[in-house]
Amino acid sequence: VPEKELPRFPRRERRESASHETRHVRAGDVVTKGLLPGVLAGLVGGLISGAALSRIGALPATASLVRADSPMVDFIIHIVIAALLGGGFGVLVWHQRSGAGETLFWGLTYGAMWWFAGPLTLMPLLLAGFLAWDVHSAQEAFASLLGHLLYGAGTGLALAAIRRERHAQSGG
Repeated sequence: VPEKELPRFPRRERRESASHETRHVRAGDVVTKGLLPGVLAGLVGGLISGAALSRIGALPATASLVRADSPMVDFIIHIVIAALLGGGFGVLVWHQRSGAGETLFWGLTYGAMWWFAGPLTLMPLLLAGFLAWDVHSAQEAFASLLGHLLYGAGTGLALAAIRRERHAQSGG
């Protein structure tokens, strides 16, 4: 049986252009342009999702992580976690020059990823010693998915607004 020859694609020549230049990243830029705006945006996303989840009675019992049983402690921990995750989001997207639509998309994606990582992975693992990676657990956590998507949307849009304001202030 004769062997078939695989198609050959022409090699792309590597061009040196302004878009491929090596950029030096300063830690101060990451903090001032990524981390801090992300923390602020995460606070906005956390307030939006926290208010929505508490309104429908679905705010997660995160107080159990610190051995407390209080709705106020739940909300405070929710906001602290939201700010920390927002800082991570800000650092992840700080160098992208994307508009509100793209930042909204990345925020929704980030929220969905944290829904999987938080209520389906970390919370059950830390509190009960198992992973909740089954259909029933995901169905039970549907309200949490909506909250995480609200968080991601709020965080993404808030970050886009913060960036736009900073850009306007810098005269760019």
